[in-house]
Amino acid sequence: MWTCKNCGTENEGYVCTGCGAAYEEERTEDTPKKNKTYMVLIVALGVLLLALVVLLTVLLTMKKNEEPQPAQVVNVVTTVAPTESPEDTVYDNGTNEDFMEEPVWSTETAELTGVAAENDAPTYSRRNIHLTNVEEYIDKTIRPIYNMIAEKNKTLSSSETDGITKQFADASMPRMSDVTVVCVTYPAGTDGDPYSRQYYFDPATGEFIFAFIFDGTKEEHRLYFYKDSLIHHKVRHNGGEDVTTDNPTDDYLLSMANDAIREAYAGR
Repeated sequence: MWTCKNCGTENEGYVCTGCGAAYEEERTEDTPKKNKTYMVLIVALGVLLLALVVLLTVLLTMKKNEEPQPAQVVNVVTTVAPTESPEDTVYDNGTNEDFMEEPVWSTETAELTGVAAENDAPTYSRRNIHLTNVEEYIDKTIRPIYNMIAEKNKTLSSSETDGITKQFADASMPRMSDVTVVCVTYPAGTDGDPYSRQYYFDPATGEFIFAFIFDGTKEEHRLYFYKDSLIHHKVRHNGGEDVTTDNPTDDYLLSMANDAIREAYAGR
């Protein structure tokens, strides 16, 4: 039963018999509150489901990370810095391509003063060369070439004239020709000089790169060259510690370097 709000007639069906009005369900004041509660519950359930999905994803990821992974193979390369003395151990240099292609080395000019030789030619060759990365150049260019030559020292073909020995590049070296000289040795006493002198050349270019000058026991000089210019000098007295100089400007060292350049190319 319901009472029509318009005419007050008691009715059992869905249409008022008094005025013909349709039945309207009575709403209580707490209906909106119930609807709001339902919405809150739905949102809460949604948040809970989302949290469960996130938690499951994290757990699956952690489980995957705990599974054993394939071991990674890492190639370890050990570099051993070789020494320059002909009597020292020679180390593997890799392939010729590793060092025979000349890199671009940064240089800057540095004016050096010198005197004229007897023939009025400058005492110091290429006096304006000043290498800014000397040690890197020596390690990557001069030492590998020197070691390659020293390693084959006993098997290289050679010739001797007036006590001066020339050694020639073999077929395993990148060379200019079959008669490319890689080392010239002047024994002590040659031309009145009390020091023994060994001069080394790059077989690929013919350029003079290194000189080893020594008296056998008390004094050793090592001179390093870049395009016929002295870039590094190392001296050892009486077996003591090495004294090194990059881009020397001392007149004595530059004069020694110039003499070495002239004698090296003349002997070749």
